[in-house]
Amino acid sequence: MSTSWTVIIQDLSGIENTLRFIEETYQRGSGLYLGLEKPLPFGTETQRTEEECAHNVASDTDTIYEVADSLAYLQSRCSTFRGWASNYLDRTNTRIQLVREVEPTITYLITTKSADFTSQDRVLLD
Repeated sequence: MSTSWTVIIQDLSGIENTLRFIEETYQRGSGLYLGLEKPLPFGTETQRTEEECAHNVASDTDTIYEVADSLAYLQSRCSTFRGWASNYLDRTNTRIQLVREVEPTITYLITTKSADFTSQDRVLLD
């Protein structure tokens, strides 16, 4: 179980990093990052006029914020799940350690009781 929790934590960390990358890429590509309707092609030296930039930016702003909010929400949930998985990993490791510490005592008690019963059986048989 400990290995499973570790794998889950690593997977959630990977998903969280991917979401962060998508969010950063979306912000750059959305035009909000540049203040433009669409980003300029790579290597373009000229800028668009303010009228060209403002044409559809206002109508797309709500959509841009909704997508950004959704990505932030997914990152938050992923972080929460990673925290839960980490907590369960700690609990699992604590229980495993407890069993390892208690096992010699249990083995000793079982051996002692078996020896007592064996000696009582010998007394009865004699």
